[in-house]
Amino acid sequence: MLESMTYNPRPTRAEVSDVANAVFNGADCVMLSGETAKGKYPNGVVQYMARICLQAQCTINEYVFFNSIKKLQAIPMGVVEAVCSSAVNSVYETKAKALMMLSNTGRSARLVAKYRPNCPIVCVTTRLQTCRQLIITQGVESVFFDADRLGHDEGKEDRVATGVGFGKSRG
Repeated sequence: MLESMTYNPRPTRAEVSDVANAVFNGADCVMLSGETAKGKYPNGVVQYMARICLQAQCTINEYVFFNSIKKLQAIPMGVVEAVCSSAVNSVYETKAKALMMLSNTGRSARLVAKYRPNCPIVCVTTRLQTCRQLIITQGVESVFFDADRLGHDEGKEDRVATGVGFGKSRG
């Protein structure tokens, strides 16, 4: 996305605009390849990309974004989609500081993240692969819970406590 930085210390305006528009359009992540693999300024390109993304993110009104995504959603919604949408709506109504969930597949965390709540989404999962996959989902902080230590039923309370503890440690 910042291809000119392979050989130049600064990106072009068009490239900066492309990165910012990716953020405005709701991209969960942006990627660099040749700029860092073979470029003259690998550290600089990462710093520029991060700065552009952060500045673009600061200009987004999450509540307006949430409502625009909701309007695009097909009616009737599926049950899981409706629950996730309602959870994000509750975040705005209650001014919640975080949204915590338990998920094995990460599907519900991704659905919630689609609506871009203005708080972190803490997803406690018993699958290491799910924890790793959620790293690139914007707004989601995944926490691995080793379910082998406990049986599934008695582990739910411990998973909730783990998620709450993680959330508190992050402020």
